[in-house]
Amino acid sequence: MHFILKQLYYLNDFFNPKYVKKNLSIYREIKARIETFELPNTQYKFKKKKIFMMGRSNISNILMQIPQILACLKNNNEIIIFLSTPTWSIQLAYKKLGISDFIFFYQPFLGTNKISEQLYLDFKNNNFKGIVKYKDINILKLITSTKLRKEKKGSIDYRNEFKKSVIKYMTSAIKNVEFAIKMIKLHNPEKFFFEDRGYLPDGIFFDVAINYKIDVIEFHAGHKSGILNYKRFNDRNKTQHPFSVSSDYLNKLINSNKINTSINKLVKKELRYCYQNGEWYDEVGTSFFKKKISKEQFIKKYNLNPNYPIAIIFTHILYDATLFYGKDIFLNYEDWLIKTINYIKQIKPINWIIKCHPANEVKNIRDNKSFSEIDTIKSFFGTIPSYIKIIKPSSNESTLSLYKFIDYCITVRGTVGIEAACFGIPVITAGTGRYDNLGFTIDSDSKAEYFLKLKNIIKYKKYSKKKIDIATKFAYATLISKQLKTKAIKFKYLKTKDAKLDVRINKSRFLIDSEDVVKLSKWLKTKEEDLIS
Repeated sequence: MHFILKQLYYLNDFFNPKYVKKNLSIYREIKARIETFELPNTQYKFKKKKIFMMGRSNISNILMQIPQILACLKNNNEIIIFLSTPTWSIQLAYKKLGISDFIFFYQPFLGTNKISEQLYLDFKNNNFKGIVKYKDINILKLITSTKLRKEKKGSIDYRNEFKKSVIKYMTSAIKNVEFAIKMIKLHNPEKFFFEDRGYLPDGIFFDVAINYKIDVIEFHAGHKSGILNYKRFNDRNKTQHPFSVSSDYLNKLINSNKINTSINKLVKKELRYCYQNGEWYDEVGTSFFKKKISKEQFIKKYNLNPNYPIAIIFTHILYDATLFYGKDIFLNYEDWLIKTINYIKQIKPINWIIKCHPANEVKNIRDNKSFSEIDTIKSFFGTIPSYIKIIKPSSNESTLSLYKFIDYCITVRGTVGIEAACFGIPVITAGTGRYDNLGFTIDSDSKAEYFLKLKNIIKYKKYSKKKIDIATKFAYATLISKQLKTKAIKFKYLKTKDAKLDVRINKSRFLIDSEDVVKLSKWLKTKEEDLIS
């Protein structure tokens, strides 16, 4: 039956006009970008240990995996790629890179099962609150994150959700849990590589792998083109952000007094370079075509009171990576934003500003669907409250220039908290999982505590040198130390409306011995949490 279904998918690939065009496009990219790739000229005798790797669905993202593919081959591991369905063009791309083993987790005849219906009934009877778990996997969190991303919403009200749809998600999640367990028991993989682990189905495989003590590794593009970030996860740190830093490494930096000046210079230089060249998180175009702005210009542009302090609430993308990391003291990013706006109306005299996330621009183009925090604010308040000012996602002022004159930064766990603290700006957080409780943020364990800190915000003064040093060392660790410069590939996010990813393989028959591959292969043999380059 499995073989027949597989052949049907291939036939669909070849004859369905919807897929023929896509496959031919991918094939042309393979000819243009992978045809020159030369497999390592060594005779590998694969060990029994295997590597699982979540596959990607376009050539650029596949090419981004080349450093880890080569590192695993260098370590004599056999790689098995996870794909949702058999797709000849995607499989051909991986075969060109030396991988011929695939696992397909598609479920064409999903249906429903009694377990899903019982879980939904328990969920409903609990007034749609709490955690829905199956075999110690919080499937509700993964379902919610996935629905938020797909539907571009800030929250999900399950009381108004279509029952069959929720049960269908639960059934799919449960079947993927069972499938993941089956594959892990069958192949006994040594490692499992992920790129995004907070959505379905990747999140299921991530959690199951953690539970089965597999060496789980997540990789991401860094804060600018040409660098990659690798982090190892286990049951102790599984809710941490991939750009977080192990306590062992960070403590060594913090306790070292010799390198304060040099680290400070490196961090400031990196921030200036990235912002000035539009490379700061160019993956989502956050700094494309931004300009410096002075305090006087800023006050005039947003009609602020020059005698009041400036507090900026730096929003998150409300539907993106929601519930992925740490612990939020609010239900989600939307709940945090709306309740914060509602609370600050009583706090004076402060210039309150909401800075919408600039990545909205690129994500809206990629998704072909418009959405921003402004839509959410209007839907809750009817209009923009008069006591706040809005910086739109399309605004052209550089965030870096704001750090010269703003007085307070409010975020859940955004990168902006690291940057602002490096400039001595007090940072009030509303969640954990990245840089909380390290000595340079003002954290809370509850909503009441968070609101009290907002109420007394005026008492927080510019950070001392000690706090700035801690923040700067964390920034150095996360932005410089643990970012791997790629040599086997060159990649860049173009300054287009969709920040298109362009990846090229370096022309060399010795890619397996390139500096990045060697460093990565050595790190894979260790148990260190972060790849420190």
